[in-house]
Amino acid sequence: MRPTLRAAPRESDGRCPQVTRSRRRELAPSEHPTVMTSPGMPKVLTVREFGSDALRGLQRRGELDRIRRGAYRRPLVADSPWDRASEELLARCVAVADRLTTRFAFSHETAALLHRWPVTVRPGVVDVVQTVLPTRCGRTDIRRHVRSGLTDADIVEVAGLPVTTPARTAIDCARVLSPQEGLIVADGALRQLAAVEVFARSTSESRQEAVRAELVALLSALGPGRHVVRARAVLTFADGFSASPGETRTRWLGLVAGLPAPICQWEVAADGRRYFSDIAWPATGPDWPARAITFEYDGAVKYDGNGAVAAVVADEKVRQDAIESTGVAVHRVTRGRLADPELATSWLLSKFPDSVRARLTPRRALAMPPD
Repeated sequence: MRPTLRAAPRESDGRCPQVTRSRRRELAPSEHPTVMTSPGMPKVLTVREFGSDALRGLQRRGELDRIRRGAYRRPLVADSPWDRASEELLARCVAVADRLTTRFAFSHETAALLHRWPVTVRPGVVDVVQTVLPTRCGRTDIRRHVRSGLTDADIVEVAGLPVTTPARTAIDCARVLSPQEGLIVADGALRQLAAVEVFARSTSESRQEAVRAELVALLSALGPGRHVVRARAVLTFADGFSASPGETRTRWLGLVAGLPAPICQWEVAADGRRYFSDIAWPATGPDWPARAITFEYDGAVKYDGNGAVAAVVADEKVRQDAIESTGVAVHRVTRGRLADPELATSWLLSKFPDSVRARLTPRRALAMPPD
């Protein structure tokens, strides 16, 4: 499946066309500056546009926050720490794009965020890929990757910013990130690129395998390099049916230990309704304790908002009872459970029969790299 986003055009000097250089204008005493960016991106105000005195004055009054040298934005009002961190990083992307004049594109984790995939946000640093490394690289908030063969075919435009294509972003993250974090990004990439739908599993699986084949082929075409084996393993076991990073982390534990790939969003019919278990291993022998062993990830976000905790817990209890009534074992996983991967793996494997544990062959390519 080819990404449908159009590649960002380039001017002859390599400058991104969406970044405009405008004259500084003075603010009237009662005027509050407004700068419009592309839809969906934060508004950024620059010293070059409005002058340092005006913007620093607004900063002192608490009306602006400094993003990086010469760039400001209004204070963030995001609800969650992740939302706040991602908004801060997106604003930094806009500010960085306004200053770079060499040929570049946002890449790796930053590109994954811009593509709206799940990714661990690391505030304060953006990833960019460039054809050459500038002579002076004094800015510590830019992590630069050099790719001499960067072409228009490698770049798409997202909200007015140049970003590596979805396929290249997925491969870059699979190679550079830890296997666990790379799997989270790859799951999100497949979910988006293959338009995965749990209510249309057969056609979704066909699209997913087509996208996976394209990604693996692109990885092979890049030739030998660092972490290619890791990246191939990540792409092989990625699953767009995984609905959250917590579910991916739980599945990753089983994969590293050597369990067969589970079924994500496994359908269970009970009480005239259709339920979907987060992660399921259907029984493969007579010694299994149930016809399937399933795991449900309970993220804190599931129980947030509008004081509806009791109602959500009650609904989850009804759901679990219905699934268990069909002979399925349900085990619940929390963020705290996953905090210690070694203990979490032992707990997860304890739910499987001896016949399964005796045949495990750990997948070293998916294991966490040594510190």
